[in-house]
Amino acid sequence: MTGHGGSYGGAVRWNNGPTYGVPTMSSKTQGVRIATFSVPKGTSVTHSVYTSTAGSLNTPAVILITE
Repeated sequence: MTGHGGSYGGAVRWNNGPTYGVPTMSSKTQGVRIATFSVPKGTSVTHSVYTSTAGSLNTPAVILITE
C-alpha cells in the first residue's frame, strides 16, 4: 500500500484483523505490506480493506496485488 498523488499515512485493517498504523510514506516511492496470502489456482477470494487517513495527508491510496 502506498500513497497516490501525494504522501499517505494513517491506519489500515485487513478483514477483521488488528488495525495497524501506517507511517507517512512518499507517493509511489515507499510502501507497506498489509497482507500476504495465497489463492489456489482456479478460485477467487474476497477480502475487506479498511483505511483511515491521518491529518491532512492525501486520501487516495494504491493497493498492489501481485501474482
